[in-house]
Amino acid sequence: MTTATLHHHKTTSRSLPSNPANSDPASDGDLLDFEPSADRRVKKHAIKDKIIYVNGMNTTAKGHRFAAETIANAIGSTVEGVYNERGVSEIQLRENMMLRLLMMGELKPGSSLISRQVATADWKSFVADIMQCADDYGLVDPIGAGEIGAVGGAVMGTINPWGSALGGAAFGGIKAAAGAIDRITKVKSGRTPQQRYQRARDILRNNNLATLTLFDHLYKNFRSSQFFRIICHSQGNLITRNALTFLYLVTRRSLDHIYVYGLASPAREWPVKSQMHLRLYTIREDPVVYLSEGESFNKDVAEVADVKVEGNNYIEAHDIKKYFTAIFGQKGDTHRFFDELRSDLRIT
Repeated sequence: MTTATLHHHKTTSRSLPSNPANSDPASDGDLLDFEPSADRRVKKHAIKDKIIYVNGMNTTAKGHRFAAETIANAIGSTVEGVYNERGVSEIQLRENMMLRLLMMGELKPGSSLISRQVATADWKSFVADIMQCADDYGLVDPIGAGEIGAVGGAVMGTINPWGSALGGAAFGGIKAAAGAIDRITKVKSGRTPQQRYQRARDILRNNNLATLTLFDHLYKNFRSSQFFRIICHSQGNLITRNALTFLYLVTRRSLDHIYVYGLASPAREWPVKSQMHLRLYTIREDPVVYLSEGESFNKDVAEVADVKVEGNNYIEAHDIKKYFTAIFGQKGDTHRFFDELRSDLRIT
């Protein structure tokens, strides 16, 4: 089930002190509560729904906390943050040879591949994040996996003196697409919910610990009467999509109690979007949304905004702060993201 109902409320931007009771996440997949500021300007609300925030790639612990607290202040209630740490986990290093070579220093940053901004001490985390995003992109999407696999295969085919870019692309694309199909089939074919659950966990443990945390959290609370509202940014959309896809495959039940607010989504496909409530927020100048191949502009689920960027620095439009302040909708019915969230929660 998809929804794209528009609401309009006046919103103001405030600079509020951080709540000292909140803390920065310490490791990948951490699940922490973030309380709104104690400042008297923040009107507190007793919200029954669970509000969850999932951050995107290359986000620091402090950046995650900032976004989660901003959401908590906007709704005057607790937000649960699922931390998607920069870089990759130890498990992923064991499973991925390219990542092991990267972290051991065998792969060096090239000016044609990595911008000057990241060709620093953080470049390894940045590149590792890109590679993790590629895995997330095709985890439950065979076509997306095939596209990523074809690119990787073409690169390896070019490097290999006995190979070719075309042959490598064909092999890599087919192999990656088959891998996505195999993952879905493996979970789907489990005879019992427990067997399907364990198979899903095994896959996610080797993929992204943030996805595993979100999947586990939703699964363990699946039979509760609560609604879940998940706010995800950038790679957080891929994490959320993957967790919800496996949740549906495991439970085989509607996800009608789950509402997703996807900011800056690069997801090409949401396989179970007919089973949940999905709303996407897209800034036209953000280059990342074009990885969705049109899905983030789908009029059935998406709202689009235009923002000003300085010079040619279009990646600036991808910043979550831009999404928090951008004006979405069309003439005569415009609103900001937080206006809509508050309206859905029936708070003023």
